[in-house]
Amino acid sequence: MSQKLPDAPKSTDRGFRLTGWSVLLMFVAFFGTDIAMNVYMATRAISTFSGEVASDPYKRGLNYDKELAAARAQQALNWKVTMTFSPGSNGKDRVQVTAHDASGQVIEGLTGEIALDHPSDMQFDTRLALAAVAPGVYQAEFTPHMRRARVILNLSRGGQRMFRSVNHVALPGAETSHG
Repeated sequence: MSQKLPDAPKSTDRGFRLTGWSVLLMFVAFFGTDIAMNVYMATRAISTFSGEVASDPYKRGLNYDKELAAARAQQALNWKVTMTFSPGSNGKDRVQVTAHDASGQVIEGLTGEIALDHPSDMQFDTRLALAAVAPGVYQAEFTPHMRRARVILNLSRGGQRMFRSVNHVALPGAETSHG
């Protein structure tokens, strides 16, 4: 006695089949997306930050020995120079510099310049000329464009730089999103 089992129905559903063409399309889609995103990100990175931190790095490198000699001469003078930032009038900030020699006497007759360098974007750098407001006291007002800055102070007499200071400071009155 043998029983005959019914035949299984023939399936017409082929389902998903992995073929060479579908693998090629997946490969191209994956790497095409990856390459497109890399190109986009690189383009955005280059267009938003040039990578420059100095406008003339080659010339600055050539003057390195001169800078060392100037630093030694400055150290021999033993000047005491203070720089103070405070909120000024009309939305401006004020920087005040006082200079005393080794004996504590105020130093008059200096000309001064301050560079406020933005941490990452040279277009927001600011240059200020200091004006004498009292014996040994020099100041300038400026509109703040950043919250933090590298501050380079140069004091000169007769066209010769006598004092240089480089500091990183937080500025008091900056109300912008650039820094």
